[in-house]
Amino acid sequence: MNMMTELQDVRHGAVLQARMRIAGELVGGERTIDVRNPYNGSLVGTVPKATVDEIRRAFAIARGYKATLTRHDRYRILHRTAEIIRSRAQPISDLITAECGICKKDSLYEVGRACDVFVFAGNAALTTTARSSPAISRRTARSARSTRCASRCRARSPRSRRSTIR
Repeated sequence: MNMMTELQDVRHGAVLQARMRIAGELVGGERTIDVRNPYNGSLVGTVPKATVDEIRRAFAIARGYKATLTRHDRYRILHRTAEIIRSRAQPISDLITAECGICKKDSLYEVGRACDVFVFAGNAALTTTARSSPAISRRTARSARSTRCASRCRARSPRSRRSTIR
């Protein structure tokens, strides 16, 4: 059974059995956490509860990962993700309603917000920021230091004291 079929069955009370992946490999499943509807207490699904070793393994793999995608690749992936979510808004909204106990209108709004976040992130992937350039980061840090120094000097000058006394 695929995930979309399972999502569509949530509306009719089906319980989802989520799986966990580390580096693309399905892991876990022995220990689980129940997800309940806060409004009526019904069981919506279960999610795997990672062991300490699984968490350490996931962090080690993430730490060693070197991205090979171009900015345009990331942009396309994120925009495609938003399209897929938008095309599956109803079943995803049903899941959110079941998990959170919120009304359908609000869960549809949340799906829309998720789409907006992916579109925003895709657009941001195409822009250059200070975080992506060490030279810009150093210039920004120097500028911030000089601004702090200038404001301290102005605070100590006699001229600034006179203006505050009046």
